[in-house]
Amino acid sequence: MIYDRKLGRTLALKYLSEPEFQKKLIHSFGVGEFAFLVASKIMNRHPAIGDLVPERAGFLGYVHDIGVSRCFLQHEIPSIDILVEEGVEHEIARRAMHGQMEEQYGNGDGRYLPVGIEGLILTYSDMSIHVLKPISIEDRADDIKQRVSNAKGITPEQKNDIIVNLDKAYPRYKRYENIVLLLSGANSFNDF
Repeated sequence: MIYDRKLGRTLALKYLSEPEFQKKLIHSFGVGEFAFLVASKIMNRHPAIGDLVPERAGFLGYVHDIGVSRCFLQHEIPSIDILVEEGVEHEIARRAMHGQMEEQYGNGDGRYLPVGIEGLILTYSDMSIHVLKPISIEDRADDIKQRVSNAKGITPEQKNDIIVNLDKAYPRYKRYENIVLLLSGANSFNDF
């Protein structure tokens, strides 16, 4: 199986084509393309990084949210499950981990943290893409908080949990941003 953006688009369309998932689908397309650009820029500067494959980074961006088709609030594990069911090697599927599950459910063992450079790129890309266009991580965090506050179908306790844990995860997201920008030679999301 070739883990590239084409396969990522196919799987994203398969799982996120229902009307209620349209924003997630568009966001995933943006994350996939942005992750590809970021990974490509890093690889051009550091070709000796052997484990970084820009097409695979793009693939992960496209599929990182497909688990919302099964479970909206805790979608990362279902995303991995779906990928494995689709024939993706577990080691690759695990690289789709990208959010704040570590802060919400982790016990310090790192099982919910992103994996490797592609995981950092995916997390940075996810936190940089609002729908299709990149924005600052600060603005994206504010956008997420606003959407969660206005969301229907989740309890006030769930909303509070998401927002509190986003605040806890934010310093980690900023560390990832610093690493990605340093490796890519970029000053901000505008440089991709």
